[in-house]
Amino acid sequence: MSSYDKARRRQIDPSKVRWANTPINEKAVRSYMANPGKSSTDGDPFVVIGKDGVARGWNGKHRGEAARRQGRKVTARVHDERVSGAAVASSGCLIMTVWLVALVVTAVLSVVMWS
Repeated sequence: MSSYDKARRRQIDPSKVRWANTPINEKAVRSYMANPGKSSTDGDPFVVIGKDGVARGWNGKHRGEAARRQGRKVTARVHDERVSGAAVASSGCLIMTVWLVALVVTAVLSVVMWS
C-alpha cells in the first residue's frame, strides 16, 4: 500500500507546505481564487509530512497558492510519516531494551555462578 493510499483527507494551511518546485501559472491561481470549489482532473492535493516534520506538497500547488493568498485552508490528502515511524521505533526500542537487560542478567549470573 502506497503512502497516497494511507493518506487521510484533511484541511491544511497551504502556507506551511513546501510545494513542488514548478512554476506557478497565474491564470490557474486566479481561476481557483474565483472558484475555490472547482474540480480538477489532477486529483486531490497530496502532502507528506516527513520524519523531519517538514510538509512537502505535490499535485495542488495552484490551489494551495490561491488559498494562501486568500487566507483560506485547502483540503488535501495528508500522510504523516512521523506517526507511522514512531510506532515502529518505540517497539524496536522496547525489544532492544529487553534484549539488553537479558544480556546483563545472564552476564551477572554467570559471574556469580563461576566465582
